[in-house]
Amino acid sequence: MKTVIDDVRFSVIIPIYNAQKYLDECIISVINQTYKNLEIILINDGSKDDSLDIIKKIAEEDGRIIIADQNNSGVSATRNLGLTMASGEYIIFIDSDDYLMDNKAIEKICVAIEKNCDLIMFNIFYENKTTAYPLLEKSYSDKKELDDFLFRMIKDEHINSPCNKVYSRKIINEHNIQFDNNVKIGEDLLFNIEYLKHCKSIYYLKDTLYFYRKSNNNSVTSTYMKNKYTDLMMVNDTMYLWLKAREDDRLINISHYIRIKNILSCIKDLMRKDCQLERLDTYPQIQRFINDNPPIIVRGCGIRSYLLSLAYTFITSITSNKFNKRHINNNSYCTISQEAHEILVSVIVPVYGVEKYLRKCVDSIINQTYNNIEIILVDDGSPDNCPIICDEYVKKDKRVNVFHKHNEGVSITKNLGIKNATGKFITFIDADDYIREDFIENLVNDMTKYNTLITTTTKMHPIDEDNIENVEVHSQYKAFERLFYDVLEKSENGVQMFDRQLLVENKILFDPEKKVGEDFDFFAQALVRCDKVAVDYRKMYYYRPNPTSTMHQKINEGLMKSVTNFSSIGEELVKKHPGLQKAVDVKKFSDSVSLAMRSYDVRGEWRSEFKNLGYNIRSFKWRVLFDGKARKKARAAAFVYCIFGNHIGTITLRRIK
Repeated sequence: MKTVIDDVRFSVIIPIYNAQKYLDECIISVINQTYKNLEIILINDGSKDDSLDIIKKIAEEDGRIIIADQNNSGVSATRNLGLTMASGEYIIFIDSDDYLMDNKAIEKICVAIEKNCDLIMFNIFYENKTTAYPLLEKSYSDKKELDDFLFRMIKDEHINSPCNKVYSRKIINEHNIQFDNNVKIGEDLLFNIEYLKHCKSIYYLKDTLYFYRKSNNNSVTSTYMKNKYTDLMMVNDTMYLWLKAREDDRLINISHYIRIKNILSCIKDLMRKDCQLERLDTYPQIQRFINDNPPIIVRGCGIRSYLLSLAYTFITSITSNKFNKRHINNNSYCTISQEAHEILVSVIVPVYGVEKYLRKCVDSIINQTYNNIEIILVDDGSPDNCPIICDEYVKKDKRVNVFHKHNEGVSITKNLGIKNATGKFITFIDADDYIREDFIENLVNDMTKYNTLITTTTKMHPIDEDNIENVEVHSQYKAFERLFYDVLEKSENGVQMFDRQLLVENKILFDPEKKVGEDFDFFAQALVRCDKVAVDYRKMYYYRPNPTSTMHQKINEGLMKSVTNFSSIGEELVKKHPGLQKAVDVKKFSDSVSLAMRSYDVRGEWRSEFKNLGYNIRSFKWRVLFDGKARKKARAAAFVYCIFGNHIGTITLRRIK
């Protein structure tokens, strides 16, 4: 007799890449299921072997099979495509080198579905062992029971894989849950965390239904990954915030344990034979891992987690003083390949009213150790002798091009430079600043060595002699986090180098309508389309404070709207990276405080805008005060506002300043 469960449709999604050796076994294990109401979605992710031919042949024999073929895009994009194609009420993921061990696997899952749980989990067999736990086969929905269950699953990392779970397509669609294409390791856990945020009940099925093959040499866990650390730390941050919200100390402690495991795994990877870094280059990486993650003793999670946290504490104590200047301040970053020297770089210089400084600026560009450059001077209708000086340089150096136009503002001026640039890379230099002789060479080296589309460095004043020789690579998430915490340089685009194709293909330009924050907006547009950014801490850009900059302008509409403009950028990014919420709040608070201090004397003229600034300060001051990542200056301001309130707090800060 047909039951209600017989009408439940499952979508089985199998991403495929170079899996011809195991593909038959995988697909046949699904076809032979005793439960037949399935759609089997096979997606070939640009395989270079015979995988596509194999699935086409199998599809001829079973009408439930749906095939999609795409250029190689990675497993996350492939699974996301499968989700858009799926029509079943429930989703099952299977990797193409694994298989279902039991022909009645989905039939057994149907029994669990009758319990109306949001997620079903079952056991995996890892070639030589199973993940079976001494837990009751039941629905876990009471908060304490659910927290106990999550604690066990997270501790043993049984929660990571999507392949031992059955998902509700309704929950996935309602909350727009997808795999993050920018994360190459930990993307499965990130997906599961986002899904679990919306789960009120989980059913644990004790049967071992899934065979996981660990011997796949193409697996990301089987090879060295350059950005493993940044990806894992972003995933760990997301996990920590999720578990912290559940208000269970054991879950918070277990997140610390997982973080320590991941850090030690990243350190171990730096010692692998296939690690692309030279041995001297590994030292600053290890130092970075340790600086970013202070030691913490994990208690209440078992002897193994306790001992591992002790080991990490010991490692940090013996390395913190041994790696610093001897290894970080080395010159290994300064060498550049012959191939990199063949890359043309466009240097765009917007020019207006700076005849006093223009020659020093252009001379510093002409005298670069990197010679393959084109220098684009864009005269924005300068009323002084700048147009004449620009024309002089055209005669002196064939690499110099000049464009004269009437005054339209710096955004349109820079956009004209982008339009006329022909180099592979683009950088911007303000005409009253100048650069160190190896500025372009070092940034080109960063772009090519770390395969990034953006490289940024810090600015410096001429009197600043501090010179730390160090380069780091941040994930998109980490870069935005540091940007919003005001740690990453962003406001003057003279300190960045961009891939021109990135700007052209995505039509990224400076917004002429924005008189304040246009540089930030430009940088954010570019960064959101990159999975990583290189940060070069060598101080090679000499910045001259400009009395006509926004920091010295009278209060105007553009300034007062700058916080609102940032809010819209921040909100969009938080949708993509929920973990950025705290950093976005700190940025809103800091900008609001700065504007409140500057506009206090004319607050009567800007009542509505000033009121909004006050609302931001009240809303975020406590969060900023207790945010350990916020700069000391921001936390000090938050403390003043928490003690004195908005009115007296603003007056106090103005007097201190």
